[in-house]
Order: sequence, then structure tokens, then C-alpha cells
Amino acid sequence: MTVLEMHTAVLLGLDKSSSFEVAAYEPEDIDYWLNESQLELIKQKVFGNNYRKERYGEGIKRADDLATLIEYTGELSFPTELVPHAYHPNVAGVSIATHIPDYLFYIGSDVLIADPNASTTNTPHESILVEEEVIGKLIATPYNEPVLRNAYIYLKENQVNVIYDPYATLDSIYVSYIRKPDKLVRSTPGVGETTVCELPEQVHPELVALTISLMLENIESPRFQTQFLTLNNKE
Repeated sequence: MTVLEMHTAVLLGLDKSSSFEVAAYEPEDIDYWLNESQLELIKQKVFGNNYRKERYGEGIKRADDLATLIEYTGELSFPTELVPHAYHPNVAGVSIATHIPDYLFYIGSDVLIADPNASTTNTPHESILVEEEVIGKLIATPYNEPVLRNAYIYLKENQVNVIYDPYATLDSIYVSYIRKPDKLVRSTPGVGETTVCELPEQVHPELVALTISLMLENIESPRFQTQFLTLNNKE
């Protein structure tokens, strides 16, 4: 669905008929609300704030709905792109701004640990995303020497950080993530803009429905509650 077609669908959804009971909108206004809805819809599908209560990884629909925005970095090697921490001997980080500039949300990563047998190809190790309160138990210090069977990931200070076994040799990392979508515009796209929504076709009706809901809420329309129920059905 093109952005122009979405404009038509949004206007039809707002007015329902030719009575024009809802406030008029300029094309730039609709572009704004489409982009607000696009970002909100992505967050709903990644983190589970949706009708199904399913986040990414909990159902086939989530992967299908976000398929066009899923990216996978090339090999980020240690110690060049994957830079060791100054204070923690078993931690290294990748700068998101430098190496993943279109990054929006983290999905997962494969960490390669160097095999002591040089003739053997390094194999990816499972990585586990951890919360900040767990980090202290995994980092090597003069008082803590952990034995880690997996690599652990935490996100902090605009970096993807990997914690690995202090007795292992880190080789590289691959990161999978949701990239930033291009901004939706009705016509004359510039850099980072598009006139065709990048989300898969089956998501377009959800995007239009969410846009209508946000716009109705913005003008405090009495139709907001019924439109919200319609939005749930789109899921």
C-alpha cells in the first residue's frame, strides 16, 4: 500500500461518509500521524503491548509482521569493532552509533569464541540478554571469577555489550536487530523517506487503523472507543 493510498484509507476511516463531521487534516498532518503510528506499531509487536500480548519471538505472526525490518550485521571482530572494556577483562562492546547506525531495537546475537585448536573453525555460541542487576555476577573482578558456559548480552551507553568466559578468547559477534523504518511521505521522498510503507502488506491495515485511532483521540472524537475495538480486530 502506498502512502497516498493510506491517506485515502485514513480519510475514509475518519469521516465514514461525506458528512465531514471530523476536523479536516492537511496531507502533512496525516504523514505525521502515519509515522507516529508506524513507530508505535513496531514497538507493540516487538515488546508485546498488543491485543495478542505476544512480543517478538513468541509467535510466527510477529516475525512475519516485522520481516522487512530485520537486519543482521556483518562480522564485528575483536578487538577492532568489538572493543574491550577498560575496567572489565571479560566484557567488550560494539558502538551502535558507529557500527549499527540504523539500529532501532535489539533482537539477538551470535558470539564467536576462538577455538584453541587453530585448525577448527570458530562456531557461534548462544548469547543471552540479561538485565542490569545481573551483570555484577557475570563480570570478572579481583573478587569474582565466573565460569560462563554462554555469552551474555546487555545494552548500555549506546553499546551492545557481550560478557564472555574470562578463560576464553573472544573472536567476534553478529547482531540481529530491528532497523529504523524510512519516514512515510505522501510525495517527493528525500533521503530516509519513502512513498511506499516498508512494513509487510498484511500490516498496512493495522497501521491505517492505528493512525485513525490516534487522530480520533487527538480530537477527542466520541468515536474513539468504537474505533479502538476495531483496531483490536485488525490484529
